[in-house]
Amino acid sequence: MIDGTNTYDVYASKTSGSGSTSNTKATSSSSSKESNGFASLDAEDFFSLLIQKMQNQDPLEPMDDSEFISQITQFTTLEQMRGITSAVELMAAAQASSTNAQAVDMIGKSVVTEGNVISLTGEGGTKLKYSLGDNTTETTLTIYDQDGDVVMTKKLGSLGSGDHSYQWDGKDSKGNAVDTGIYRYEISAKKADTAVDVTTYSIFSIDGVDFSGSSVLLKSGEIEIPVSEVQEIFQ
Repeated sequence: MIDGTNTYDVYASKTSGSGSTSNTKATSSSSSKESNGFASLDAEDFFSLLIQKMQNQDPLEPMDDSEFISQITQFTTLEQMRGITSAVELMAAAQASSTNAQAVDMIGKSVVTEGNVISLTGEGGTKLKYSLGDNTTETTLTIYDQDGDVVMTKKLGSLGSGDHSYQWDGKDSKGNAVDTGIYRYEISAKKADTAVDVTTYSIFSIDGVDFSGSSVLLKSGEIEIPVSEVQEIFQ
């Protein structure tokens, strides 16, 4: 970052104390702009100040060529930096607009995130998705309610490694339909006596989008999901 004070030194006039009234007036006008910060200076202002400096310089100590070139280079660099900043701001705005449009497009679709939350919204139950790190000889699904009580336990048997899914019908271990709401599930897996790594996923049906915060949130009933956590989208 270039220091503002040093930058303004570039534009400071080296007068001999004998400048004309017109030059003094022009310098006052340009200096007023300068005092407002670099953001108020454009190319015309810069060269006006530079010409004033050359007109008012001490004849016994004229501006050195290298100094002149340095000032031109510094101004050009600052102009380029300002242009880059504007371009980045435009890109950020475009990206935000694109993200918002994509989020709205997810309404009515289902999304997959890593987690173990189940959103039971009505009849027909809901789908669970999980991944096994190895073949298993014993695999068990356990579903809990929000109080941590076991709702249902299901033996899934021996399964191969990779992705799997299970369609929960929304009923407990006794076959009774449970209330709609939020549940949690676990998959325990073994290969002989060795535990197998399991990755669980949550599947949510998106019914709204929240733009009020610093990040876009997808809504599925009472649950809010950051767009950045979505791994898969499907109808």
